[in-house]
Amino acid sequence: ITAMTAMATRLLLRLLCFAALAASAAAFIAKPPAQIKACPVTMQAPSMTPSNFVIHTANRASQICMLAKPKKDVLELEGVVLEALPNANFRVQLDETEQVILAHVSGKIRKNYIKILVGDHVTCEISPYDLTKGRITFRRR
Repeated sequence: ITAMTAMATRLLLRLLCFAALAASAAAFIAKPPAQIKACPVTMQAPSMTPSNFVIHTANRASQICMLAKPKKDVLELEGVVLEALPNANFRVQLDETEQVILAHVSGKIRKNYIKILVGDHVTCEISPYDLTKGRITFRRR
């Protein structure tokens, strides 16, 4: 009888854990709009970062998709690359303020092997906490 009771309590604990997991996952379940058939992972703007996950349920299996959330405390400024430095760092002169900042290449540009040369027009994200450093998020020709 004690072995049967121990097995029943273990089974009950597993069911409770599963119910708790299902309840916590239910908070993240969202249905996509009717016109969207698939759930692609896309970045909509250079200032977007993947920060939250939403589980979309499908007929065959569950699919986890990444949504992009915009960064709120960044300044996007345009400038011209003055100097190429080691380790994918660049000196960029901003168009609006004529200030020269140190900017590094964003992961998206690095991943796609986009070459940045001296004289290129770029878009930089600058944190309001340190206005001397930034991140290059887009290159124009």
